[in-house]
Amino acid sequence: MGKKLLYVSPFNLHDTSSGAALQVRTMLESLVKRGIEVKVLSSFVFDSPRGTTYFGNLEEEIKRGVNSPAIIHDSGIEYRYLVCQNRDLNLMTYKELWDFFQYFTMMCNTYRPDIAMGYCVGTIGVAIQAESKKRGIPFVYPLCNANHPHFEFWDCDLIFTESKATANLYGIRDRLNVCSTGIFIDKDKCVTQERDPQYITFVNPSPSKGATIFAKIAEVCKKELPDLKFLVIDTRVSFVEALPLMHLSSNKEKCPYKPQQFTNVDFMKATNNMKEVYKRTKVLLAPSIAYESWGRVISEAVLNKVPCVISGGNGGMEEAMAGAGIAVAVPEACKEDHLRIPTNEEIKPWVSAIKKVLKSDFSKEFEEAEKQLDIEASTDRLLELLEPLFMRKASNSPHIIHNGSLRMGADGNYR
Repeated sequence: MGKKLLYVSPFNLHDTSSGAALQVRTMLESLVKRGIEVKVLSSFVFDSPRGTTYFGNLEEEIKRGVNSPAIIHDSGIEYRYLVCQNRDLNLMTYKELWDFFQYFTMMCNTYRPDIAMGYCVGTIGVAIQAESKKRGIPFVYPLCNANHPHFEFWDCDLIFTESKATANLYGIRDRLNVCSTGIFIDKDKCVTQERDPQYITFVNPSPSKGATIFAKIAEVCKKELPDLKFLVIDTRVSFVEALPLMHLSSNKEKCPYKPQQFTNVDFMKATNNMKEVYKRTKVLLAPSIAYESWGRVISEAVLNKVPCVISGGNGGMEEAMAGAGIAVAVPEACKEDHLRIPTNEEIKPWVSAIKKVLKSDFSKEFEEAEKQLDIEASTDRLLELLEPLFMRKASNSPHIIHNGSLRMGADGNYR
């Protein structure tokens, strides 16, 4: 009998607004290529309403009555998405959460996985982890950000994350033993063979991702580098919607930016085809203010031989860049207030870094980055961590059913 893994989380893995969803989905596809059988139980909960593009007009589909679960087969994985009426986890009803938990117990009994895996620290997540523990199914938690302080994960057999920086953070801050695997990027899906570099590109213009730093750079470069063009990819939020919220450091009531000022900035909606973005990018700009566990678009850019200008000392971002670019410190005052526009003096190092990167040759760094960001190496590290859990052969244990909160009878119905 082969090794079987059940991934369970209400957060949709086809969410185009979530880097965590893309990381996990690519990781699972890598495991399938190594002979692991994988099934996914999830729902239609997303990080942002903009993340539903994979499903077309999802709201209309749900109104017409999508079968629950909606079953999708993608890259060797069976996805079962339970229908819920809202995209926000906080708005799932008691019945929807109970149906989700009950469906999970049914899959434990019928699919009988060797390992369960998933991320969600809400009540449903805690219940799923505890149920796995009760049934003797090892539970694995992929940490995709730093937003889990004070959690003990007592019912998890393994916790892992992408970067060494985030593993160290959890070790120092929370005294947790977290392993790092590296990033999972399928180059066939994101690396273009064509190059027509035109833009300095910024993806996801939210305040926490450094939208104010980008706006100030674009403003200054309009005068200093008038021939330079910028491109914004609107994912979770829109740059045009964010602009009126940005304020001066001297006066929070003064919000000077208007969309019509940024004639050197072009816009693009969220897309599943990032190859087209990287094809047209000279330099990727990633000025995140909030902590980043990795920075997926940074690594994808580097694999496309696009150099980067990123926030320095910010979690795993420098690991993501693998030396192919320049890291710049974020102004301290911007860390305290994400909507504060940097001053002319504060933005100088960023503009200087862009000028330097545009003139530099990163050929050697790109070559080294290929090795550091290799998906096969990340898969090897993950399988090394998972192997002791697969060796328990939980799927062969009769306790997988008898120790469950819900017990299935011989007729297939719960007692």
